[in-house]
Amino acid sequence: MDRQEPLTMLRIGNKTGFTMIELMVAVVILTVGLVIILQALSSGMFVLNSAQRKYLATRIAAQRLEDLEEEEIRLEGLDSYTTNELVTLQDNKFNVKIVINPHLIDIQKFPHIFLPEQEPEDSTQIEDRLQLVNVHVGWQERSVPQELILTTYFDKRRAE
Repeated sequence: MDRQEPLTMLRIGNKTGFTMIELMVAVVILTVGLVIILQALSSGMFVLNSAQRKYLATRIAAQRLEDLEEEEIRLEGLDSYTTNELVTLQDNKFNVKIVINPHLIDIQKFPHIFLPEQEPEDSTQIEDRLQLVNVHVGWQERSVPQELILTTYFDKRRAE
């Protein structure tokens, strides 16, 4: 009685190794993996550069606010004005716009803003005292305009 080997056990000669299809599948898998890794690195670099620009913009705005506070104390309060300047920092260009306006507060609506001993007699004193300060820092990121705004209030009474 002849014994037949199952089909899975058949070998053609003593050759072992990878077939052409196995090699092609391995190359495709490696290529897809490399593309995914390169895209992740590219996205990471974009996020890093974007975060750096936002940090620089914040630094510029904070420095401008600090400069304005020193100037306010020296000049005993600032009147309304707007100024624009172009700042270059670490090969990045930022457009800085500072806007200062009087700020009106209705003391009946917001009595919690003042401590009882600070509460003014009438609202005209509040209008004369507070300045709303906005520092706008703008830049381009992949041809899309970006803007950071820092806002604070100056109290003229503090400068007196």
